[in-house]
Amino acid sequence: GEVSSRMTRLAVNIWSCATSFVQRAGIAALKGSWKPVEDMIRLFERRRDVAVAKLREIKEIDVWPSKGAFYLFPYIGRVLKIVNMTSEEFAEKLIEKKQVVVLPGSVFPEKAGAEFIRISFALNEGAITDGIERLKQFVEELKYGI
Repeated sequence: GEVSSRMTRLAVNIWSCATSFVQRAGIAALKGSWKPVEDMIRLFERRRDVAVAKLREIKEIDVWPSKGAFYLFPYIGRVLKIVNMTSEEFAEKLIEKKQVVVLPGSVFPEKAGAEFIRISFALNEGAITDGIERLKQFVEELKYGI
């Protein structure tokens, strides 16, 4: 009835187009300087490269540079087989033993990443280096039963 008609009109006006002040902000953004964006892209590329280089020091882990996100998705399947763990168990023990947080890949749809972990590099380089060094120590301790 009348309520649904008015709700439909409201919904069309809310979701069909950007409001005028947002349109003006978009124009200003497009006409403005891209330097801050370019600086941020370079910063995240450097962080990614630091993280990839550090992860490649762990011979049981394979990693590939991401192209459009501030995450890496390294393969840890060899480590999991050596220590007979799931990625969830690995992530939980890593938090507990080394205070490093990663996301187990098995949380993704259809367990597509069951032998992977997701690591964010949206941190400063010192934190990235420290966290991956702790991850490296953790893998060594797991391998040797320490």
